[in-house]
Amino acid sequence: MSPTNILLTHEPVDWFIFTTGIGVDTLMKKADEWGIGEMFLQAIRQAHVAVRGYKTTNVLRTYGISPHITADDGTTQSLVHALKEVEWTDKRVVVQLYGDSAPSLQQFLVKRGALYQEIWPYRHTPPAADVMKQLIDEIISRSVQAVCFTSAIQVRFFFSFVNEWGYVQEIKRAFADDVVAVAVGKVTKETLHEEGIARVIAPAHERMGAMIVELAQYFDKQ
Repeated sequence: MSPTNILLTHEPVDWFIFTTGIGVDTLMKKADEWGIGEMFLQAIRQAHVAVRGYKTTNVLRTYGISPHITADDGTTQSLVHALKEVEWTDKRVVVQLYGDSAPSLQQFLVKRGALYQEIWPYRHTPPAADVMKQLIDEIISRSVQAVCFTSAIQVRFFFSFVNEWGYVQEIKRAFADDVVAVAVGKVTKETLHEEGIARVIAPAHERMGAMIVELAQYFDKQ
């Protein structure tokens, strides 16, 4: 679904749920390119707005939009928890996704009776198989001391290859013993935990620089 499709239905949206700042910005720019920027903004302003993450909130505010519900820690779990107080039956809900599906959010809304629709401003593509094979080999052979993951989708792509090629136990053993898994923030860290990686280093604030500092401090203590 695109901003144009949303407007062409002539049915007001009750809730917009935005999950990434770059997703919001991409949608707004596309709407401007198609000559419907102000109409799209008006549709958002007339609806209720929920967001995941402080970056998303900050981008929306540059467009003069203040969310009604926020999950500042950036996790889908917290967003779902914050949405539990809303009556969703027959509410038309448009969810901006972030290159990956959000099954827990979708299941929650559909189960509560929402008229669920998705909008994808961008999609991630998996890395080349030979690149992933090289990384997996380097982790298993302990040729690297740490691996930095900068998004949840990176984790999912990585483990999709690991599972397909049958290296799950070797990878888990490497991350448990000699190779440090590093996450840029809470969402990525939780995704690594979901994949069975217990030891994950992550900064308190989601920043690339903070991630590197956190890793350096970890090694200094060893």
